[in-house]
Amino acid sequence: MPLQLRPAVHHAIADGRNIFLDIERDRYFCLPPSLDHAFRAFLHTDCRDPHGLSKLIELGVLVDDPDRHDPPVTLRPPFRSLPETAAAPAVPYIAIAMAAIRIEAAKWRQHRHSLWARLDELLNITVSDTDHAPVGQLSRYVHIFRRAGLLTSTRDFCLPYSIMLTKFLRRRGFAAQLVIGVSGRPFAAHSWVQIDDMVINDTIDNISRFTPIVVA
Repeated sequence: MPLQLRPAVHHAIADGRNIFLDIERDRYFCLPPSLDHAFRAFLHTDCRDPHGLSKLIELGVLVDDPDRHDPPVTLRPPFRSLPETAAAPAVPYIAIAMAAIRIEAAKWRQHRHSLWARLDELLNITVSDTDHAPVGQLSRYVHIFRRAGLLTSTRDFCLPYSIMLTKFLRRRGFAAQLVIGVSGRPFAAHSWVQIDDMVINDTIDNISRFTPIVVA
């Protein structure tokens, strides 16, 4: 039986723990020990537990979908951080104020739209190989939003902030990726924006303890 994770369910092994994110139901979860054991067996195709697999299907973790073939999404290991390396350019206050409005709108959307819907909207914004983004503008854009964060609190809003910034940069021709990461002991979640091997809105030290669970 060609079992796979349900399309809305994402998985990562962080600090030895199986951690799941159901983007359709907006929740992280772990499995009870018996089902966690069954899932670990599922990851090793030569050793499977039929009863456990049936329970995982019943819970909506796994599905039988022989026609689904999701291409892998690649993420380069981050080695650079734009906030730590780029000099802060001068930017007009009006641009900072407009960025602050975008941040507040992203917070509003977080409470009124599911993560599934917000990621679907993000994935519909593509950057083609023929796009030529003004590379010199990247530092300026990122600095504007960092300054805007001083006007409106971004504490505990890293996900809507990162979704908004990824959309903003993609629409301007940058191949930005949203990364959602988790740590297992203790559990924590964080998100950031990355272009190639460069972190756009965070430091390398801060994201190093998180294992990516979603890349979009």
